[in-house]
Amino acid sequence: MSRAGALFGLSLAGLMLRGVVAEYLPAVLVPDLGLVMAVAAGLHLGSVGAILVSFALGLVGDLLSGSLLGQQALVLMTLAGVTSLADRQLQLKRSLPLAVFAAVATVAAGALLVASTSLYEGRLVPDAGLAVGLLLHAAVNAVVAPPLAAAVGRVLPEPAVRSGRAPGFFGEGLGR
Repeated sequence: MSRAGALFGLSLAGLMLRGVVAEYLPAVLVPDLGLVMAVAAGLHLGSVGAILVSFALGLVGDLLSGSLLGQQALVLMTLAGVTSLADRQLQLKRSLPLAVFAAVATVAAGALLVASTSLYEGRLVPDAGLAVGLLLHAAVNAVVAPPLAAAVGRVLPEPAVRSGRAPGFFGEGLGR
């Protein structure tokens, strides 16, 4: 199984776990495992693999939540790409930078989801309760992201390196 397939399988298990936990806890206290797994994909798969896995995960999330089809997919794949790029400068595999990044990503993803929904409804209604809930949710994701991303890094198999070149997303790379 490829690294991308393994991460997608782990992400689907995370979505199921989130659904079970959501039955017993308030919504703001349940971590957004789709978002956290998109961040983990950006850290451990590289740009192309992370974007593809996050897009597929977002489509599954759209189907399960009943939101606009492609809405979460667009947000998650954007987040995975940004994570992959930001990791090069911010060293996101360390706990504190990753926690801060996950909190900011949660707020940004929430704002993108609200903004894209308002495009279809024709109005944007600011709500103080929504903002407070989003900040609490960001704090929960900030706590969950570092250990979950580290666990994903330990579970995923290391890519095989042949002839001194790292493999691409689809194998040994193009041109061979």
